[in-house]
Amino acid sequence: MHTVRHELLHTRYATFVLVITPVERKLSSYKLAYVTRYGRTQVTYVDAESGLEIFENCYFDDAGEFEHGYAPVVKNGRYYHIDTRGKVAYPWRFSDMGPMNDTGVVAVQHPRAHGWSHFHVASKTFINNPPRYKN
Repeated sequence: MHTVRHELLHTRYATFVLVITPVERKLSSYKLAYVTRYGRTQVTYVDAESGLEIFENCYFDDAGEFEHGYAPVVKNGRYYHIDTRGKVAYPWRFSDMGPMNDTGVVAVQHPRAHGWSHFHVASKTFINNPPRYKN
């Protein structure tokens, strides 16, 4: 995991976060932080104690807390999960997503499908009702 010190560089059009040093982090030390980039408020993950960014260049329109090793995020109107390294957990982007249950399953809506499906995040599989794609 990469940790980035929270040194900001302000320009006329954007606020940039400057690079820093890699450090290992415990999942419990992750917290959400809001930053302004290119005139937009975005969400990133920072270390609770130091305030340093945990993932380099990892910004979202909205994000949630980590559960079962994954965090729900929204970027450009699409929902998906990231893992504890800040990497995308699976190839799909959903148009809507419910909360994760105790077994790591979420209800999702695929943008090209009818209705809701249940998706197990860790195994990257649809459960019981895979998406029925629109014609």
